[in-house]
Amino acid sequence: MVTERTVQRDLEELSISFAICSDESSKPYHWFFPLDAEPVNIPAMSPQIALTFKLVEKFARNSFPKHVLDNLAPYFEQSTNELNSLGNNRLAKWPNKVEAISDGMIFQPPNIKNSVIEAVYEGLLNNKCLQGVYTPRGSDTQKNYQIHPLGIVSKGAVIYLVCTLRDYGDIVQLALHRFDSAQLINIDLSYPDDFDLKEYVEKGGFGILNSDKIIIFVGRFQLKQGQHLFETPLSSDQVVTMEADGWFTLKASVPDTMYFRWWLLSLGDKVEVLEPNWLKDKIVETTRHTLSLYE
Repeated sequence: MVTERTVQRDLEELSISFAICSDESSKPYHWFFPLDAEPVNIPAMSPQIALTFKLVEKFARNSFPKHVLDNLAPYFEQSTNELNSLGNNRLAKWPNKVEAISDGMIFQPPNIKNSVIEAVYEGLLNNKCLQGVYTPRGSDTQKNYQIHPLGIVSKGAVIYLVCTLRDYGDIVQLALHRFDSAQLINIDLSYPDDFDLKEYVEKGGFGILNSDKIIIFVGRFQLKQGQHLFETPLSSDQVVTMEADGWFTLKASVPDTMYFRWWLLSLGDKVEVLEPNWLKDKIVETTRHTLSLYE
């Protein structure tokens, strides 16, 4: 039979080998690990697990709340030490052989206040609202918002909070670096019944939607410039028809986003928009205006 006294004796013995402390100010004593205690390595970290922690630290730091990262910090350090001790082991060199880059212009990340990141992640984790002071882009006026946080999306160098404001149902995106302050408040967030973050992103939520409609796009592309579309299609229903002059015609269903228009414009004279007519007219109008700047 295990008695309370047996457990106490076992804890006293374990405190000799591990960083276990006790608060003896009152009975029964309270036993705990200090916040800065070394992790308990039972068993020792294998090279495979060390590599996993190292890759998480390198590529996924923005995906975790701060207190989770704080708890993982000793394991990140241990994984570094473990991999460094392997010498010429192939796994030790693997983190230096993996990188992730953007397929567009690379910008330096903006500064985000630690207190803002902590509050946002805690709100998401605990399904609580935030009170935030925010300066919209292009404005010098601070806005005070009650925020219902729905998700975090990392887009290039910028981290966005997907949310609703006050009691409005419209989904908005707030860049974390534009927050002057944010704090958790004891109000349960109101989560839209039909909202799904993955679906929101896939339907063009971060392409700056011009409308909710899907465009049936038809365009001619120069083969050399557009060949990557054979491997990375614009949509699952994409159809390509080869032409004899080094061009091909492409038809695909795409969201009506500003990013799609900017991408078309970035191709210059290597693409010709055929349909829809209103999109063709918009590209012609923008191109003419751009040309006028150089005349």
